[in-house]
Amino acid sequence: MIILAYLRKYNLFVLIIKAFLKVVERITNLWFRHFDVSRDTRLANFILPTVENESLWPTFDECEGCSNDVTEFLIEMYLSHRFDLLGSGWVRNAYDSTCLGLEGSRYESLLEISSFDPKGEWLSGLLRPAHVGRSMESWALINDQNYKPIDWQRDFKSGYRWSQRDWYKDLAIIRMPGVDIKVPWELARLQHLPRMALLVQKRPQFQESVIREFRSEVLDFIATNPPRMGVNWVCTMDVSIRVSNILLSYYLLRPIDRKGILDDDFRQALFSSVFDHGDFIFSNLERVPLPANHYLSNLVGLLFVASSGTSSEYDKWFQFASKELISEMPGQFYEDGSNFEASTFYHRLSAEMMTYGFALLKGHNVSIPEECFSRLYKAGELSQRLTRPGDVVAQIGDNDSGRFFKLTSTGQFLTAESAEDKYRNLSGYTDYIERLGGSASEKYWDENELSHGPFLGALAGLDNQKGLSDATLSFSWEKMLVEGICRRRLFCD
Repeated sequence: MIILAYLRKYNLFVLIIKAFLKVVERITNLWFRHFDVSRDTRLANFILPTVENESLWPTFDECEGCSNDVTEFLIEMYLSHRFDLLGSGWVRNAYDSTCLGLEGSRYESLLEISSFDPKGEWLSGLLRPAHVGRSMESWALINDQNYKPIDWQRDFKSGYRWSQRDWYKDLAIIRMPGVDIKVPWELARLQHLPRMALLVQKRPQFQESVIREFRSEVLDFIATNPPRMGVNWVCTMDVSIRVSNILLSYYLLRPIDRKGILDDDFRQALFSSVFDHGDFIFSNLERVPLPANHYLSNLVGLLFVASSGTSSEYDKWFQFASKELISEMPGQFYEDGSNFEASTFYHRLSAEMMTYGFALLKGHNVSIPEECFSRLYKAGELSQRLTRPGDVVAQIGDNDSGRFFKLTSTGQFLTAESAEDKYRNLSGYTDYIERLGGSASEKYWDENELSHGPFLGALAGLDNQKGLSDATLSFSWEKMLVEGICRRRLFCD
């Protein structure tokens, strides 16, 4: 007792306990830096779902979606690995691409890679030795000789680059001018993939190119982002959104893959990665300091993973996520439909995730209390009341442009020159475009990020309420997608 009193007096007891826990954590981290040997055993029990061979595709073909000129522009940009995320402008992302910089801050952190050999030997200079073997197996499956890999670890606005050699819990959020860790996070959500999968139904001539691009990008990501390593495993929310977008893209492209591009080797690599994502999410749930939109994304991501196959592990994840999602509804949304985070755009994000989550539960015949639907529909009514002419919503509270799926794209075409004049953060953009071989007069698609229409379209698909009918006109893709998930038509093979 005297010793304990002495330790408490000098706060040494607490320090010793913390030091002990830190040692335990470090030992655990060192174990996971190498592959968990139980992973392959657990994955061996995985079975793809056996569902009637229906497809969402014919219904999507009848939908409005994006106009033809927007469709061709977006497909062209995505196939050339040019992305406009978080105000970046349509910039190219590759290991050798230059960056525009942000308000005078620009970092030269390019990797000198002589060649991206088909066997993937170049990965040995990028990854820890423990990960090279499996990553080379994934890279070797890329059969598109014209594919040029994306630098997934890079903030392609400022040029700063993180390393996939770093354990995700050791990776620091850099406090340097112009550097934003959310830029690589946003790209690694892979939200452009399901958009491409839907766009090609309007332009069948691009179908093969888009399917090959999907295969290559997924394998590229798997090869260069081993589980729990690097910037793209830091935030569980991004992991959850990414795996949901990968699965959605696969199930939209699979029915039109007439040349067998998404073959068994690719499927094995893809669903192995899906398992890694689910395992990571379940082990890194974002419930603290309080459950918010991050936790909702974790639950919906788990539901997408667990709906993609059958195993005891998947059953456990599904049961957990379904119960938690239902129990979260009263804490996330008040009786009048407003979201507790007091932000119009977190309101959109959380309500959108609830909609897709409930659609998955309906598809599995899970009973959902009527009160949950009531609050969600009131959330839709609130979004409608907040929408002003021009399909924009007043910004109240925080807005990080967060979305779960990005399908229909609305906005307006500008020129590169007029975009630079409009947005201060695009200073020097026309010079950048000219270095890429373009001109100041080339098209610039300025997407409307202030619309709640995609959420309202999805909500109409959950149960077509009379008051939401207008939203289905411009956002019919979202409506048809949710209708298909409710009938479990999405998860077909």
